[in-house]
Amino acid sequence: IQCAGVRSATGSWALGIQSAGVGACIGAAPQNDCISNAAPVPLSPRPWNTTGSTVGATNESGEPAACSNSGSSIWYQLAQSAVGRTTTLDLTGSTFDTVLSVHTGTMGSMASVACNDDISGTNFQSRLSFSQLAGVVYYVRVAGFAQPGASAAEGTVQLKVT
Repeated sequence: IQCAGVRSATGSWALGIQSAGVGACIGAAPQNDCISNAAPVPLSPRPWNTTGSTVGATNESGEPAACSNSGSSIWYQLAQSAVGRTTTLDLTGSTFDTVLSVHTGTMGSMASVACNDDISGTNFQSRLSFSQLAGVVYYVRVAGFAQPGASAAEGTVQLKVT
């Protein structure tokens, strides 16, 4: 760091440095930008719906790769079930090209459970179903599709859980 005065002016100055860490969830990011702030999804009622946004979201250090090129993400945490069940996650109604994935584990060592980029060749939202095992914590990652060399899509998320 170099500090100099204009036209050799002198005086005192102060420099404040604050480390936010890699992938820190700060600024104008959505509240559920980081997995530690994953928005809870209750066991009931089903269907359950919520609205969110990926605008201003970031990527955390160690964030798992999705099944397709994707950008910054937001997170949801499914409530642990006492019994196994089939869970369907649907992003139909979101305002952008989405990528949806489900993971277990902790950041930096997550295992992929399921992932979907497009419902079809003409529907660019995402939908997937998976077997939710009893007692397992599942994290849902919602991101926008990213063309190579371009910014990822972002917008309003419509999540339906059945």
